[in-house]
Order: sequence, then C-alpha cells, then structure tokens
Amino acid sequence: MKNRLESTRTRPKNFKFYSDLRELANSDCKAALIITDKTLGEEYNLLLKKSVLYRPKSLAVGMGCDRGTDQSELDHLLEETFQKHRLSTRSIKNISTVDLKNREAGLLAFCERHSWDLVCYTREELAQLKDVIPNPSEMVMKYLKIPGVSEPAAMLTAKTDQLVVEKTKGKMSTIAVARIKN
Repeated sequence: MKNRLESTRTRPKNFKFYSDLRELANSDCKAALIITDKTLGEEYNLLLKKSVLYRPKSLAVGMGCDRGTDQSELDHLLEETFQKHRLSTRSIKNISTVDLKNREAGLLAFCERHSWDLVCYTREELAQLKDVIPNPSEMVMKYLKIPGVSEPAAMLTAKTDQLVVEKTKGKMSTIAVARIKN
C-alpha cells in the first residue's frame, strides 16, 4: 500500500520515488533526498553532492559484555561491525542490554560518549525471545539463566524477530542489530 507521499494525487508532478540508489544515481534528477541507515560507497559521491542525506533513527543495537569491559572494546566492536555491514552509526536509536549491566562503567561511558540512551531489559523480558534468537549462548545461559543478551535486546527494542546483524563477538562483548519497525 502506498503512503500519502507516494500517491500521485498529493505529491508534486516533478517529485519521483526511487527504490534503488543506482537508479537514482543514473537518473537526471537535479536534487535528491536520500533516507537510509546504510553507508554509501564512493560510487555515490556525485549523487551526494546534489543530495540531502537523512539518517533515520532506525537501528536498535543490543550489546552484551563481561564485567569490567572497557569502553574502547565496545567502540571497536561497534565500528568494526557497522563498517562490515555498511551501516551508519548516525542511525542508532539506542543501546540495549540486560538490566544487570545498568551500572557497568564501560558501557555507560560508551553510551555517554555517543549520546545514546541505554535501555535495560529484565532477564524475564529477554528470555521471552528464547525461541527466535538465532545464536543462543551457553555462557549466558550458565551465568544469567537466559539464552542471550545482544540479540533479544536488539529485537525487543526494534519490536521485531528479525536481525540485520546477528550476534557478533568481540573480546569481551557481543553486538547485534535490528531495524526498528514503524
């Protein structure tokens, strides 16, 4: 179903939607509004010169970490993961985790440095997704009695059972990313 802007009755005649960036880049448009949580490669530099790039807050990041994990570990894991999957950190809505980490100094410093809210879920809330998380953790089950932290936390925030990035492990932390449903 088309939204109001896509309707030909309410949009200006010179206004056109493109579902693919390559199609937009090859078009003869004079200006563009690009709305994406993905990063754009060098092949789009000319397009970006005549565009406004809007980064929606559409990504929910779930994180798990060992006690005493340093902020730099979390920064490194996030940066590496987002580069690999061509995601923009400017589209992060918040960071979510288990409530037992609500005073973890490295995690709090990480969120503060980036001005992201930290959303904490109870173990009971995270455990509700035990049947849909793709990568349950034996260690998390052993110590917290739940099947995972990063994947279910991202899914709960995004209100979805789909992940954009499944659990990725760092030295002392994990990350997962879900796209927030409207």
